[in-house]
Amino acid sequence: MSLNSALPPYPSKLVDYYTLSDSQFYERVGRAMNLTDIDEVKKRIHSLEEDSMSARNLFQQIEQEDADSRAPTPPPQLPPFPSESLDYMTLTDDQFYERACHSLYTNDVSYVHKFIGNKSQSDARLLFQSVERRHAKALNSPNLQRIGTKPAPGEEVIYAQLNDNITVRLWRGELERQHMFCLDFVYSDDISRHRRKPENIKLYSRGPFAGELFSIEQAGNAFARAVGRPLVSPYCSPEDVDKEWETVLVTEGTAIDISQGNYPRTTLQVPGPSGERLLVPTIGYA
Repeated sequence: MSLNSALPPYPSKLVDYYTLSDSQFYERVGRAMNLTDIDEVKKRIHSLEEDSMSARNLFQQIEQEDADSRAPTPPPQLPPFPSESLDYMTLTDDQFYERACHSLYTNDVSYVHKFIGNKSQSDARLLFQSVERRHAKALNSPNLQRIGTKPAPGEEVIYAQLNDNITVRLWRGELERQHMFCLDFVYSDDISRHRRKPENIKLYSRGPFAGELFSIEQAGNAFARAVGRPLVSPYCSPEDVDKEWETVLVTEGTAIDISQGNYPRTTLQVPGPSGERLLVPTIGYA
C-alpha cells in the first residue's frame, strides 16, 4: 500500500491526522512504530483502548515530536567578535572562516586561504584562536586608547578656518598621554559636519621630522594596496563605511604648513605641552 502522494514524507509536522483516510492513518502509524504489517498496526492501536479521534490525536503528536527530533540542530550562537573564551575546535567550517575574516579585517575568504597556506586545519584554527584572543585582550585592556574617533560631546575643540568652504578642527581625543592631537576637516558653514581632506590641500610638518602628513585612512589604504587586499572592519560591512571620515594625528607643539591650491599658504600651530593655542587664522573655540 502506498501513501497518498499529497502527503509529505514521514515525519512531518504538517499532516492533519483528522483528514486522513483509515488506510493513510494506519500506514502513518506503521511508520511511527516501524511496522510494515498493517494488521499488527491495528492490533497495537486497539490495545491502547483509545477511541478513533483520541488515537489520531495521539499519533499526530508522536509524529510531530519525531519530526522535531530529526530536525537539524542549528549551530550554537557565537559570542560577538572578539572573544577570549571561544574554542575554535568546536566551530563549523563556515563559522571558522567568518571569524578568521574578522581577524584579518576582510570580507573575502580567499585571503584567509592565502594566510593559512599549507597549515593543517587544526593548526590554522589554533592560530586564529590565538589572534582573536589577542584582539579581545587588547580591547578589554584598561590602557586601551582609541585613535581616529571624532570629538566626544562636550569635548574641547579648536577651529581654524582656511577659506569659505573648509575649516580645520583640532581635539585631544584619547591621546593626551601620547602628547598628540587629532585633526580633521569640516565645512565652514556647518562645523559639526566632518569631511575628507580635499585633494588640493596638503599638510606639511616642520622640524626634525618634517614631511607631508597623511591621515590614518590614507595610511591604511596604502597598507591595503601593499598587501593586495582591502581592509574591512570586522564590526561593519563596507557599505556602512563613512566615506567622509578621515583623521590626521599630529604631535603637540607641531607647526604645520597648509598648502591649499590657489589660496594663500597657512601656518597652523598645534597647541604645545603648556596648552598655548596659536592657530592662524582662528575663528573661535568650542
